[in-house]
Amino acid sequence: MSKAKVLLTVCLVAAMSQVGASVPYSVDPHTLHLYHFDGDATDSMTTSPIDLVLDSGATATDAKVPGLGQALYTYEGTSATGTNLPSAMAAAETPISNFVGADGAFTFEALVCPAFDLGSLPNHMQIISGDHDAARGWHFRVDSAGNLVFTKLTGTIQDDMRTPVPSSGPHAFAANKWFHAAVTYNGQANTDGNLKLYWTALDSGAAEAVLLGSFNLTADLDPGIAPSFVIGNEGRSGNGRTENWEGWIDEVRISDVARSASEMIPRVVLPTAASAPVPADGAVDVPRDQVLAWKPGVFAATHDVYLGTTLDDVTNASTTDPLGVLVSEGQDTTTYEPVNPLALGQTYYWRIDEVNAPSNPGLYEGEVWSFEVEPVAYPVENITVTA
Repeated sequence: MSKAKVLLTVCLVAAMSQVGASVPYSVDPHTLHLYHFDGDATDSMTTSPIDLVLDSGATATDAKVPGLGQALYTYEGTSATGTNLPSAMAAAETPISNFVGADGAFTFEALVCPAFDLGSLPNHMQIISGDHDAARGWHFRVDSAGNLVFTKLTGTIQDDMRTPVPSSGPHAFAANKWFHAAVTYNGQANTDGNLKLYWTALDSGAAEAVLLGSFNLTADLDPGIAPSFVIGNEGRSGNGRTENWEGWIDEVRISDVARSASEMIPRVVLPTAASAPVPADGAVDVPRDQVLAWKPGVFAATHDVYLGTTLDDVTNASTTDPLGVLVSEGQDTTTYEPVNPLALGQTYYWRIDEVNAPSNPGLYEGEVWSFEVEPVAYPVENITVTA
């Protein structure tokens, strides 16, 4: 086995050992509410679920992220006021005790994809909020100035927990790009660093959620206050619910603890290696003129194709040591037609390495597939010929 394959195996084992670190998320002992938005806005919890209603034009639509199914779409596109804009909203006001632990701790997190770039956001864009004209709880949003913000609205309002989202680098805010956004609070009121804000680009390859800033939440959210629980907008209606998230939201998870960075970062959601080989792995009776094809990794810019009749050569070959089986390097198409017809009755092994674009650099070595070419002749059995 090549060194690259050994490293890949170690990484996969490490990733899978952290159950809470991959999406789509599943319910664990600290999950209070979980929304996949696969066609609806129902809560995945069986105990005390809070199902939401798609309101004012919100839909559950194509998530545009492999492996995630659909997503909440709350796009409206303007800075309209005086009217309710799209959201997913609970049918009744809900006490904050449903969203925090016994000690007041919480984690609010979501995958978000904005439809606008920084500098052109038409309004504050709520991710997860608990608010009402009379009973106010919290806002977790990206404001129109480009800050990730958590605002405490119970009791004395605290609005100083904000930090700019990145405008450059691997986690830079950009339209039509997916990010993981989170806020955590450890339940230890009025202590430095008790509240943290995270922002991580899904295509960055980050091993854990990226911390943007740490703050001091001076008091717990009041568990007895019962605001409107809303995803993708605010809960107030005096001037209309006008702080909709302009884009997509998915995998919203609310927990009763302050999750660590390694528990939140989405992994195993963005397939980076080639998949879905044609012909299928282990296929037989493959035509001599078969064209090879595959599904590319989500960030792949070019593809290196290895094809040969010796398993060890195809397994261990590389661009620096091709072993005679590197048949195409750096091609931008996802098909390969062998130069010569394949040999009848021969077993072939092949592999596709995905080379990512500079925005997410890396080479992802593919697994080795095999197929058997149609035989020279087919035996004819149980036939009696009479002269």
